[in-house]
Amino acid sequence: MITANTNNAEKSTNTSLEPSSPSVAEISRTNNEMFRQVADLALGHQDFNGNKDYNAIDKGIKERVIDLSSYVNSMTTTKLNMMENGKLVLSMTQDGDLVHHAMTPKERGKMSEVLNNQNLTDDQKLDKLTSLINNIAIITQLQMNFEKGMSQGESHSMHR
Repeated sequence: MITANTNNAEKSTNTSLEPSSPSVAEISRTNNEMFRQVADLALGHQDFNGNKDYNAIDKGIKERVIDLSSYVNSMTTTKLNMMENGKLVLSMTQDGDLVHHAMTPKERGKMSEVLNNQNLTDDQKLDKLTSLINNIAIITQLQMNFEKGMSQGESHSMHR
């Protein structure tokens, strides 16, 4: 934190030069907008006439869940959830194991960069989002496998 102090005999002022962090309400609003954009990209498939499926988009937004399973091959199911507190959470299952991953500020930042990039087509945005979510899914899967291996290792050492 950078602080500028001005002292004189009569008064003292303290002016902070550090930018303020976003409030919970601002983060929630931003996450909500990103959720709507992802719903539009992932659920708004165009039919042969070029029409978007607005019913699917509306349903995803209303239920606060976007099924991304068809885009994420590394998991059995993958859903992006907009929680009541405004957080974005990926729910993923693999081999019967369910894991929830709260998206980090860095992951949300990357998602925002993709969604707000005016130079990308909707298909390119969807490809980049799919890549981002696949990376998160793979890392999550590796963590699950590691934790399973560690617990199995502990179990084997206890039997000896």
